[in-house]
Amino acid sequence: MKKNILTLFSLSILLTAISCSSSSTESASTAVDQGTELQESNTRSAPNMNQEGGFNLLLARKWQNEASTIFLDLKIDGSFEGNFDSDNTIIGFWSVSDDQKILSLKEENASDGKGVTLNVEYTILDMSSNNMKVLDEDGNKLEFVGS
Repeated sequence: MKKNILTLFSLSILLTAISCSSSSTESASTAVDQGTELQESNTRSAPNMNQEGGFNLLLARKWQNEASTIFLDLKIDGSFEGNFDSDNTIIGFWSVSDDQKILSLKEENASDGKGVTLNVEYTILDMSSNNMKVLDEDGNKLEFVGS
């Protein structure tokens, strides 16, 4: 009888040891898999200049034309602050078309609902990290320098 109890006790300890070692192996492989997935997701989230997010990062900065008469501060959150003449600062939202060829600037509506709101589109002709050439709605070419 004692021999049977010892055998059962030994088997239960052996099964416990095996189950503990196999679950830790699974846990280790799961941790490695999760670490690999995390590393891959970080790599995928890095902006690519061919993707819309990367292009928006390229545009999101302060721009002014060569004559310093137009100033635009395109912010990463899609808002902008602009000065198109020396008197008025305009606050609004900017966006880029899906084909990344049209830059749109839309002024926030005034709370009183009066006045004319800005709604301008520029056709992007050329874009680099520090220069942007656009064509306005009247056909005028403008060149902006980033800062």
